[in-house]
Amino acid sequence: MLIGMEIRGTHNQKHSHNTPRNKEIHIRVTEHQLSNIRRKAREAGVSVSKYLIARALIEQTIHTEQEDAKNATLQAIRAEIHRIGVNINQIAHRVNMGGKVDIPTIERLLEKADSLIPGK
Repeated sequence: MLIGMEIRGTHNQKHSHNTPRNKEIHIRVTEHQLSNIRRKAREAGVSVSKYLIARALIEQTIHTEQEDAKNATLQAIRAEIHRIGVNINQIAHRVNMGGKVDIPTIERLLEKADSLIPGK
């Protein structure tokens, strides 16, 4: 089930707001399919017609809260990897300058990096 759907997307360049939508498409669906389509359109807060058009056209995307959460998680992982990279660069700089390196810090960074890799 798609929860919190939001229909977003680019407007079809061939269709202006002033052009009437006067063409019809007739399709056959089961009672169960119709019920599901209506429910999903209602959850998205749009008409069945707009829902089906958005689902059918490549220019339109239907975005879910689940996708938003996944994107936020990926962004957080990217930020964490960036911070680890900065720390590694600082350690490399210190080593290249002849300085001492704190082994526990390196081990902690490696553990943190390993925790970001699935299956480890």
